[in-house]
Amino acid sequence: MEQVEATVRAALERDEVSTKSVYRQLDRLYTEMADTLKGKLPQDQYDFIFKVEQGTNNRSNHLARFAAFGLANAEFNKALQVNTKIGLYPTKKTVAEKLRAIFRRSSNCSTRRSPRPTRVSVLMPSSTRW
Repeated sequence: MEQVEATVRAALERDEVSTKSVYRQLDRLYTEMADTLKGKLPQDQYDFIFKVEQGTNNRSNHLARFAAFGLANAEFNKALQVNTKIGLYPTKKTVAEKLRAIFRRSSNCSTRRSPRPTRVSVLMPSSTRW
């Protein structure tokens, strides 16, 4: 889970046009799920995932943490198997599917200039792993 969070955080810290798009999309999903899941998760888990805290460099890591839990934590991933109103990635219907698409895009952004990109397996059907 830490690797997923680190990858998303690194992608969000880049100053590129594609990063701003990923950030906006992730923020919209985060906001929708924070409202949707309030009272449906144990309070300590909800607070850990959705509480905004200042991270390093005066930036919050709440979006990276949300994405990491959504992708790598089976229990939270199951809670995200709901349709979303957010229109990004129209072929992807659930929040979990959209998070996987965002993760793929953000990991492509963060490894585009790397000579040997690493691949991280996240919770998805085995037929869709790369």
